[in-house]
Amino acid sequence: MSAPRVPPGQRMVDGFPVLHYSGVPRINLATGRLHVHGLVETPLDLTWEDFLELPQVSLKADFHCVTR
Repeated sequence: MSAPRVPPGQRMVDGFPVLHYSGVPRINLATGRLHVHGLVETPLDLTWEDFLELPQVSLKADFHCVTR
């Protein structure tokens, strides 16, 4: 018999809660840029299109979060 996936007192949910301290900023994807700089080997300045062209990985895994 295998151990249950959900510990006692927790529950499964389909969505992932978005938790933040303040409002979600509105970003114009046509003009916005992601700047990666500082202690990095190669600084980057990415458009939204550049960002979407980066390698992507899909991953499905259990995530245990206590929010109550």
